[in-house]
Amino acid sequence: MERGLLKVGGTKVCWSDICLPKDEGGLGLRNPEERNYYQILLHLYRVVNKDRSLWVSWVYTTHLKFNKFWVMEEPTDCSWIWRKVLKLRPIALQFLQYNLGDGRTTSIWFDSW
Repeated sequence: MERGLLKVGGTKVCWSDICLPKDEGGLGLRNPEERNYYQILLHLYRVVNKDRSLWVSWVYTTHLKFNKFWVMEEPTDCSWIWRKVLKLRPIALQFLQYNLGDGRTTSIWFDSW
């Protein structure tokens, strides 16, 4: 076969077609953008709930040592995942409920009400 006859690339298919169920002509894959969005929201959930993980401990010792999560500004020198987590705070606030308990960890000035 001559090299000039080989076709490089192929037919382009959009993600919305690939992510359709198999019985509708797609491959049944989940949309990677949506999956990434929900995974970042899961990271946000873990930070807010102070999940017992190495990453959450690292976040609290590096980014939240002197800052409050809900009101801190986005640092310019942070990782892309931390930046994405901070950008999704307004969306997460819609689903937030506070349990004041004894009030020791609640701040009237910095927590969003």
